[in-house]
Amino acid sequence: MGWANSFQYVHDYRGSDQTYVRLLGLTRKLLGSQGLTDLPPGLPEADELEQVGLTQQSLREVLKLLNESSAQLDELAGSLTR
Repeated sequence: MGWANSFQYVHDYRGSDQTYVRLLGLTRKLLGSQGLTDLPPGLPEADELEQVGLTQQSLREVLKLLNESSAQLDELAGSLTR
């Protein structure tokens, strides 16, 4: 999995870690959709999600849950740094 980070920007990467590479790329795009990376806002394409067994609907549900619990997540993150 260590190599996955090196290839997360290679959209068509093929190799033993390709699932991890795709998940890292999707994560980066999702963070971008929330304004947390250098990527412009926008959700990943349906074909990118299908490659790792996800759908646009499941993605929206997860983002909704994360947004609803952001205060608790911030609190948890703060407690880990103390």
